[in-house]
Amino acid sequence: MIRWWLAVWALGTVFTAPALALQNADPVAEPTPEDDLDCAILVSMLLAAQEDTLSPEQRIGLVSGMTYFVGRYEAQRGADVDTAMVERSNAFPKGDLAALSKNCSARMKAVGDRMIVAGNTVSEIENKDNPPAPTPQSPPE
Repeated sequence: MIRWWLAVWALGTVFTAPALALQNADPVAEPTPEDDLDCAILVSMLLAAQEDTLSPEQRIGLVSGMTYFVGRYEAQRGADVDTAMVERSNAFPKGDLAALSKNCSARMKAVGDRMIVAGNTVSEIENKDNPPAPTPQSPPE
C-alpha cells in the first residue's frame, strides 16, 4: 500500500511542478474534449520545442500532463487521439498560446494538488491501520 501512496504523491508532485512555473490561472470549470485536446497539443509542442533543455523532472511532468489530457479526451470521445490531433491542429488556437498555456497549467496543477491530497489521505489511513512499531527501550542504568 505504501508503494501506491508514493506513486500517487509522486505523480501529484510531477503534475504540480511544471504548472507552478507558469502564472496561476483558474482552470476551465467544465473543459470540453477539445479543450483537453488543445492542452495535449500544447504540451506536445512544449516537449518538442524544449526537448534539449528540459530536466528529467520537467520532462516527466509534461509527459504526465499530456497523458492526463489525452486520457480525458479519449475517454470522452472514444476516438483515436492521433487522428484527432492532426485534425485539430488546423483549428488549434495558435494566436492565444499564453492564455491556453495558463489554462492548461492551472488544470495540471489542480489535478496534481488533488493527487497529493489523495496520497496524504491514503498515508493517514495506512498510519492509523498500521501504527509504527514501538522502539525498544534501553535498559535503565
